[in-house]
Amino acid sequence: MEHLGFEQRWAVIDLILKTKKTNLPDRTIQYCNSKRPATYCRNVGKRRRWEIALKEEESVENFFDSKTLWKFLSQWVSQDEATIERKTVYTFQSAIAKKWRRGRQFLVGDAAHIVPPTGAKGLNLAFSDVNYLVETLEEYYQEKNKVVLSKYSKRALNRVWKAIRFSWWMTVTFHKFPNQSDFDQKMQETEIEYLENSEIAQKSFAENYVGLPF
Repeated sequence: MEHLGFEQRWAVIDLILKTKKTNLPDRTIQYCNSKRPATYCRNVGKRRRWEIALKEEESVENFFDSKTLWKFLSQWVSQDEATIERKTVYTFQSAIAKKWRRGRQFLVGDAAHIVPPTGAKGLNLAFSDVNYLVETLEEYYQEKNKVVLSKYSKRALNRVWKAIRFSWWMTVTFHKFPNQSDFDQKMQETEIEYLENSEIAQKSFAENYVGLPF
């Protein structure tokens, strides 16, 4: 794997609601808090997930302390309303495999590439890879030509790099990084203001977020 320079620790908290919470969103929400970005996921049934950015030198044990954790979660849900099913830390990275094929073996999904989580592209790209692999294999069996097999990674990579570009753009636009300058902060604010007020920018954002055509 070739690492692309992105690495962040995020706390992942899975909860089970004790009662129905009508004020919780019925969709995924990304909270662009400059001090602590977070993502809320509406999972199956009464299950809900929060993914929370950890600070660079922050102790996992301290953050997972019951009092500290529930104080943060209290913005959305109280300890009386839910129980914690699981808490762990994911280290999100960005990396891509140099070779996607060896003989009769092909890589797809996370085995071939890891993208920053902000654009929610992991599963989307896995489906995309499988689509291109199926097309390549169909073409190979129709033409009986092994040269066709080399087309798979080129087809898939073209879409993967576009997704990496979008995920990286979302990361640098909505996340605050250590040692971030005033200029960096102003660029973030300007990007967000442009997105809020430009219909063209919103259409481009929607196309990339939902997923580019195969």
